Amino acid sequence: MVPSLESIRFGVLSVANHPGGDRLTVQSIRLSAKRVARSEERIVPLERDTATATALERATWVWNTDSLMRHLPLQDALVSYLRRERITKAFVQIPAPHEDPGSSRFTLDMARLQPLIARMRQCGVTVHALEGAPDMIHADRQDVLIRLLEAVVAYNDRVPPDARFQGVHLDVEPYLLSGFGSARRADILSSYIMLLKRVRAALTGTGLTFGADIPCWLDNQDEWNGERNEYIEDEARRPVLDAVLDIVDEIGIMNYRTRAEGTNGIIHAASNEIALAGARGKKVLVALETELLPDEWLVIFRGEPYRGFPIEGSAPYHVTMRMQGEDAQVWYLPNSELRVGSVEWIESEFVSWPVHRLAPVPASGITFGNDRNALDSAEAAVVKAFRSAKGFGGTAVHHWERHQQHER
Repeated sequence: MVPSLESIRFGVLSVANHPGGDRLTVQSIRLSAKRVARSEERIVPLERDTATATALERATWVWNTDSLMRHLPLQDALVSYLRRERITKAFVQIPAPHEDPGSSRFTLDMARLQPLIARMRQCGVTVHALEGAPDMIHADRQDVLIRLLEAVVAYNDRVPPDARFQGVHLDVEPYLLSGFGSARRADILSSYIMLLKRVRAALTGTGLTFGADIPCWLDNQDEWNGERNEYIEDEARRPVLDAVLDIVDEIGIMNYRTRAEGTNGIIHAASNEIALAGARGKKVLVALETELLPDEWLVIFRGEPYRGFPIEGSAPYHVTMRMQGEDAQVWYLPNSELRVGSVEWIESEFVSWPVHRLAPVPASGITFGNDRNALDSAEAAVVKAFRSAKGFGGTAVHHWERHQQHER
């Protein structure tokens, strides 16, 4: 919810270019009544253990479980990939469940799932049940997730040990929800922490390891609107990263960058998480992206807004909004295009800001895409930098379908 559009003095739209360049999509929006100066970054020193050699994991995500269960040639391709890439851990999405008639219980297709998990386990791969979506933080969706996890536990109870899941892994990404870039951030993160606590409780006594994916900036202050990544507990705001590490056994850090070194590199972005995890006896997997993603632009606007449509000639582009109940509609268009077909609109309902600056975010800086050499080089640099760090568990590549397309 945006309390007052006219109170906004600073904002950033993240806008993605789609293939062909004929369409833009607003990925996220962050708003603030003022531009907040960033506080000093928290630096946690790494604790190293050079005396004890620990085997490092190499993990991946498997999102197409339903297809894998139905198509043996696809399973063969997965098994070949796991062996060729020396994958030791796989996060495998929970397949679509069956709902038992007359009850709220879910069951999994044991006849098809068991052979798949068994084949992966035969490759020496640890298999974790994967699930996640941003709206999973909401109470009703949390209930559905708990039912899914109960189905995973029931499946494990019915199959031989070598066909069982060995852990649960969540990839929820609550920061993709509407409102995360505003004052609602703390409420969203509070619901996320509640979800993790419920899952932790549901897994008690099952012997299943619990992991979760987080973005690499969860320990930072938002560079645009100053919001901190905190949740609310007992009427106090607390750092969400510390809470996540206290609840789960391991985390995967999604870095979404392709340079290993430097202040904006993969190594720097993962250092605090690895240090904090190590102090708790937890492990961190540093994850690298290979999905093909669009180029993005940051559309930065600031200053005192004015009522009405954009003023012709004042700037090439404007950001314009109007309230619809508790939601805000957003336009990012040339001035003349906003007026097209707007006869029925009441101009006084709109609030506009001139665009101050456009900052490009090329996909090549976010994902390795098809650049296998750059991926291998960055992964090797990460392992070299953190090999002796107590909290470092290894690396992960998102995801197997994209990664297996790379040729060495």
